[in-house]
Amino acid sequence: MFPFNSEICEDGIDQDCNGSDAACSGGTCGDGWLDPGEEVDPPVSQFSTLTVDSFTCRYDFSTVSQLYCNGTCTWDLASGCGQGDADIFCQLKTDNPSATALSYSTIDATSDPGFPCARSNYGDVFSADLTPRVGTTLTFPITYQNTALDSDHGSGDVVTSLVCSP
Repeated sequence: MFPFNSEICEDGIDQDCNGSDAACSGGTCGDGWLDPGEEVDPPVSQFSTLTVDSFTCRYDFSTVSQLYCNGTCTWDLASGCGQGDADIFCQLKTDNPSATALSYSTIDATSDPGFPCARSNYGDVFSADLTPRVGTTLTFPITYQNTALDSDHGSGDVVTSLVCSP
């Protein structure tokens, strides 16, 4: 099998040698091979508070409520929470590289799960296929904390209450 070969639809050839032209008929999620663009296959999350889209085999971050960005512990390398952090959060939540934050709030970290301090020892790092994640401007591993974000970060600032566009 050649799981990294891309299928060419309707040419009668199985380019990835998996026995079907599944990529042409709705995706290859669930075939047991981590294909380009997929983040986990089979589509089972290692996190109890996150799901994996069963069509794309990509983590669904749409319900994540906070991204930690206090002081120098930010996602966009600026100090404190700002527009860059909010834009990255929108990109992660919507899985859209063009997404930007039209508005957002900055509050103290809550007891919900979320994206912890970027490039830290907090949370769990996703697989190498998320470094960087397709659809973001990130160049470092994405981490996610499946437990209360304030439990080890304290009351530092987080971006929350996003309104994203497009």
